[in-house]
Amino acid sequence: MQRRQILKQLALLPVALQFPTISFANSKFPDGPIQMIVPFAPGGHSSILGRLFSSRFTEHIKAPVIIMNKPGAGGAVAAEFVARSEPNGQILIFHASSSSIYSALSRRPAPYDPVNSFENVGLVGIAPFVLAVSEKSPFKSLTELVEYARKNPGKLSYGSAGLGSSTNVAGERLKIIGGNLDILHVPYKGAGPAIVDTIGQMVDCTIDNYITTLKLHNEKRLRILAVFADHRSEAAPDIPTAKEQGIDMVGNTFNLVSAPKGTPKEVVDILAKALHETMQEKPLIQGMKDLGMEPVLDSTPESTKKFIADQVAIIDEVIKKANLYVS
Repeated sequence: MQRRQILKQLALLPVALQFPTISFANSKFPDGPIQMIVPFAPGGHSSILGRLFSSRFTEHIKAPVIIMNKPGAGGAVAAEFVARSEPNGQILIFHASSSSIYSALSRRPAPYDPVNSFENVGLVGIAPFVLAVSEKSPFKSLTELVEYARKNPGKLSYGSAGLGSSTNVAGERLKIIGGNLDILHVPYKGAGPAIVDTIGQMVDCTIDNYITTLKLHNEKRLRILAVFADHRSEAAPDIPTAKEQGIDMVGNTFNLVSAPKGTPKEVVDILAKALHETMQEKPLIQGMKDLGMEPVLDSTPESTKKFIADQVAIIDEVIKKANLYVS
């Protein structure tokens, strides 16, 4: 789904932004530090954004927020851990689209339910995918890479954040749209290691987003060949879209905060109120935009649950069509 369509959809949801008046002083929550589990390795976009968000979230939740990276299985390891944690609000997950939806839908048996295994607190941001190669790569455009792959089946490889992850699905979509390209998929425990191996040319390219790649692109360590969006990003107006290069594909990832299923409504309300206040901070908003991510300023637990349910319907269809199941 296109980023503009997603944001428009959120704006049209019939949910008022009304948070109850809550006194932190009269509540037992939070009771000490809050663990924010990031489902991927350090260096990936969820880790970078999670730290940026939590540094401000801690001020509004009135408790230290400790980031803990728990990578594996495209985010499923962390998601299962949080889903089975005590539902008291002290352990949260900074979901990416992979851990929230893709890793659940692509695995058999499903390790958790993306809609019903969590109490969603709120969306944080949405970002389009990009494809990047090493600065030493001979490819200067997505067109060149696709043409080479067509003429040289099996010669190229791409790295993703893990089997069944959103970047894995994006890579397989690119292969289909590009004409059933034969490109080897190399899964990693998060975007960070995939990017490191792309820079070192252990794999030919990787798919992620601007959060992890733009700084490296500007430093001339990576070369971003395309953004999978309807329009170029304000953060990188020099980088063309895939559509401009003859590949009619758009795709994005998103991040949200969730708690284990069964977390009391009062606690979820406190978390949601703090998240909403955090997302009004101008430095955070600008920081996310500088990273090429669109902040979501007005989500609620109710609108986020509907958003996830709508995304599940779309993504499940893609996984079925491409047979992207992991046993």
